[in-house]
This record gives sequence, structure tokens and C-alpha cells, in this order.
Amino acid sequence: MVDIPAGTFTMGCVESRDVVEGMDKCYDSEKPAHEVTLNAFKMAKTEVTFDQWDACEKAKACPHAEDQGWGRGNRPVINVSWDDITQKYIPWLSQETGKHYRLPTEAEWEYAARGGADTAYPWGNAIGKGNANCDNSSCGDKFEYTAPVGSFAANGYGLNDMNGNVWEWVEDSWHSDYKGAPADGSAWESGGSASGVLRGGSWYGGAQDVRSANRSDGTPDNRYYGIGFRLASGQ
Repeated sequence: MVDIPAGTFTMGCVESRDVVEGMDKCYDSEKPAHEVTLNAFKMAKTEVTFDQWDACEKAKACPHAEDQGWGRGNRPVINVSWDDITQKYIPWLSQETGKHYRLPTEAEWEYAARGGADTAYPWGNAIGKGNANCDNSSCGDKFEYTAPVGSFAANGYGLNDMNGNVWEWVEDSWHSDYKGAPADGSAWESGGSASGVLRGGSWYGGAQDVRSANRSDGTPDNRYYGIGFRLASGQ
């Protein structure tokens, strides 16, 4: 777990910061941009891996997660649902370690993903080449599917693969925009849909999908080969 400092940032899409090549303007789901102030918290340096998930399965506390034949080990676990994570893996891990883990809130996730940078990606305003695992024609990376965690440089907060590799579940319920979103970094769970929020883009998405501002949604029971997660604690 990496210490993420307290701070204030502008969450959401700012035209001069988050609109990249291939986009005309901010997506509606990323607006309105709004200021959020967060307390310090902790975020996992990497996405949870198959090795970590398989320990839970071995303890008969978690279901089997399919790897699509791409390999397990240090690759991010995929094909796990929000329900699997919050109802099985996190309770098991918390009991095993005596520590309290959870999913990050959406605001925490974006704040941490930006790594202290005021740019579309933590490394700058252009996708560049070899900075993240996304569609090869966009990112110029060497991986056909998921990449072992930590294959790319960490951001300014010391976190790997916040942009690309796999989508990451967060705590919040899905809202189609940020009107009425909390400004204190807490999870936004009331008034939303039955879906959950996904952040970060994945190995198959384009440059627009792996911007720090980008967001999507999925149903809590959805298991998919492009979705994983990382842990948070504190606040």
C-alpha cells in the first residue's frame, strides 16, 4: 500500500487538460469538473493479481477467476465482479491480515491516478508510446492482452497501471454525470443506478479510454476479461 497525501484537485474533464487527440470535447459523463478535497489515504501500488486472488480461492473463500489462457501469476486478476470483490475477497483479506481494506472511492481513484499532475495522463497530455497497456495502435506497447503488474513506470504517487491494463472497480454507484457529486472524496452511493463505476481503461481501449478523467460503468455481478481492481484503505 502506498501513502497518498491529502490534497485538493479538479475532478472530471477540463477542456484544456483532458481533451486529447481523437476527441472534440469532454464526454458528458465527465462533467461538470468540480473541486474535491481529500484526506490522506492508502492505495495499492498495483492491481490485485491472480496470485493474490488464487490465495483466496485456495482458502475456499473466493470463486475461481478465469484467465482466458493469458497466464496467471503476476498478471492482474480478471473476470471478477464487484460482488465477488466486496462480498468475498475483501472480507477474507481483512480477516486474514487484521487490516481494513476496501475499494477506493471514485474521487480517490482519480486523484491517485493523476499522480499530482495536472495533465490528461500522469506522464503528460499525449499518450506517447510505451507509457501504458492499451490498444497497441494507440499506446505502442508490446502486450497483446493484459500485462504483468508494474510493467510500466509508476506515476508521481508511486502507483502502477492506473491508466490502462484493466478497468478497475471503485466503491461508488454509477451516476451519468457529476451534478451533485460529493466534494470531500467520499463514495457517491445515493441516487445512482444499480451499476457500479469502472475507471482507468484497459488493454483493449484507445487513448481516450485511458485518460485519468475517463469513466464507465458495469453491473455488480459482471465478470469480464477487461475488468479487475485494486485496494484502498484509510480516510
